Amino acid sequence: MIEFFLHQYAPSTIGRVALAAGAAGMAALALAVLAFVFDRAFGRFGDGVSVLTSVLTAGLSMLLFPEHYSREPQLAWMAFSLALLGSFLAAFGSVLAATGAASWFLAQLYVATGYGFLGIWLVILNISARAVNTFPHRAVSIGLLAGAVMALGITAIPGILGGGIPRPPRRGSADTWEGPAPSAGWCCIRSGASGSDSRVCRTGAMGARSKAMRSGSDMDGRATQNADNR
Repeated sequence: MIEFFLHQYAPSTIGRVALAAGAAGMAALALAVLAFVFDRAFGRFGDGVSVLTSVLTAGLSMLLFPEHYSREPQLAWMAFSLALLGSFLAAFGSVLAATGAASWFLAQLYVATGYGFLGIWLVILNISARAVNTFPHRAVSIGLLAGAVMALGITAIPGILGGGIPRPPRRGSADTWEGPAPSAGWCCIRSGASGSDSRVCRTGAMGARSKAMRSGSDMDGRATQNADNR
């Protein structure tokens, strides 16, 4: 089993996989922008391309593992494990977003955490490569910067552990949970405010406003009745 991962691959093969992973990542980013600007349908395609990016990144980590293992076996195994875990979580989050099996917010927390672990792998790999000049100096600098930024994604772990749902304010606090504005805002947060879910947000907001208007009318009616009785 270990010999399978230690098989040496040609630099041209590694270069093609790295290029494919980079192109897929840029395509996923472009589709995400199109989904935000135009239509959620682009987001569905973007989620699929994100899964492809995760698979290619996992493959790239496997191709780079033998050279790293030859210098630092234990560190190489740790970095490789982080890369596989990160690729799985990123792909899992994209699948959740595409299928609607979980809230959009929770799905993105999984994606962010996955890329956070991939960022740690990228930093470890480039620090090791810089020590023996395996990669060009510019590539190492870009890899360290990109990895450091990506590693910030691990800050999403507490959100995953909390179920990806923000806690509502306590009753009686300054922003009471029973008010119309928090109710509409809570609806938008849970739905992701995208696609057909935006209709739910609008419905919730309209219902909250009508409830507030009815409450105001009832108060006016009671005040008028009290005045007439006096």
